[in-house]
Amino acid sequence: MLRELDTWIDEAAVTLGIPLERLTQNDALLVTEEIRVKFVDGSPRVWWLGLKTPYTYYDSDSTRLSQVLPKLNGKLLLIPESDDEGPLAVLKIEATCIEKLIGACPFFEYYVVDSDKSWLVAETEHNIFIVCNASESAVNVLPGGRIWPTK
Repeated sequence: MLRELDTWIDEAAVTLGIPLERLTQNDALLVTEEIRVKFVDGSPRVWWLGLKTPYTYYDSDSTRLSQVLPKLNGKLLLIPESDDEGPLAVLKIEATCIEKLIGACPFFEYYVVDSDKSWLVAETEHNIFIVCNASESAVNVLPGGRIWPTK
C-alpha cells in the first residue's frame, strides 16, 4: 500500500523525469535492517534520534544537501522516514537527482545512504542535516558543521 509520502515522491519523480527504483518490501527490509544495525543504537522512534556517534551536523536552512553528501555521483539509497507502521521504503536514485526530487515534495524526514553503506545523511524536522560515517576515522567536518559529541 502506498503512503501519502510515497505518492509525493512518485509524482515528483514523474513530473521531473527522474528515474527511481523502488526496492521490494522484502529487499527494503533487508537493506534497512543492515543500515539500522550499522548506524543506529537501539530502536528509537526515528533513526536520527539514535545515531551512533560521532557525527557531524549542519543547519539545513543555510546548507544544501549536495554540500554535505560525501558522494555526488552514482546511485544512492533514499529512505523516507515514516511515522506509519510497517517497513521503511527504500529507493535507488542518481545522486545528481536527489536534491531536486526532495525539493519538489512537501517536507519529509529522510536518510540518504551510499550503496556500500559507509555513510548516512539524515535531514530532520529540526532543519538539521546529520552526517554519520560507519568509520570514526572518516568523520570530516565541512565549513559550517559541528561534531557531536563535542570533545
